[in-house]
Amino acid sequence: MSSSLLQSLCGPVLRLPTGETTETSSIAATEIVGLYFSAHWCPPCRAFTPRLATVYSQAKQKGKSFEIIFVSLDRDVSQFEGYHSGMPWPAIPYNAKERQFLPGVHKVNSVPRLVFLNKTGSVINANANQAALQPSFIPGLADSVDFDTMIDNYVNALQADASLTNEKRIAGLDTVFKVLSNIINNPLNPKYMKLKKSNEVFKSKLNNPHLLGILKLAGFYDIGESVCCDENADVQKMKEIIQVVESVSNCLKDEL
Repeated sequence: MSSSLLQSLCGPVLRLPTGETTETSSIAATEIVGLYFSAHWCPPCRAFTPRLATVYSQAKQKGKSFEIIFVSLDRDVSQFEGYHSGMPWPAIPYNAKERQFLPGVHKVNSVPRLVFLNKTGSVINANANQAALQPSFIPGLADSVDFDTMIDNYVNALQADASLTNEKRIAGLDTVFKVLSNIINNPLNPKYMKLKKSNEVFKSKLNNPHLLGILKLAGFYDIGESVCCDENADVQKMKEIIQVVESVSNCLKDEL
């Protein structure tokens, strides 16, 4: 979908679950965009959201060209912010005019409602709730940039980031190595499946978009106060990521 078309639908910026914002144009290359109409006051919405979040994280982990944008029907901004903080996808800001007119455009008279748009902005499924949960859904999505290229892009961006010293790059890469190794060696141990953003190690070593991008490739997703690893994450991909981060870290250490 062109950047201008997506911005005309959703506005120039999107809100992240953390409360920060990102430019809408950052997801313009996505093949399928799902507009997720939902509200915290709605019990079926609260039941459907975690199921959709699982699909979303699995699609992202597999490198699929897929995005969801939350369009809130909450009754006030505090409900919206609290509900959005538990989602892994961006949202149209509560006070944006686009949030107010999109339900009418798509004739949303009940929630939850998931509407799929293609790259031209055309509706390809006006009620995709059940379609998104089918086993065939993720395999049927187009791939985004291939997995190896995505890792390379994050590593190259990390090395090019002038705000980081080599020591900080090494500390971050070594922490990613440790996080993923703990999961591989202790599968499904909840101790290793969630990283709290308030943790000092996270704040000092992992809190930059390049390293978080690498973790998301490994199966992590953002839920606001923490990043969590999908219990169905691909262990083989984790092992590939470990090899890359270890190699890059060793090269940086040789330069010290």
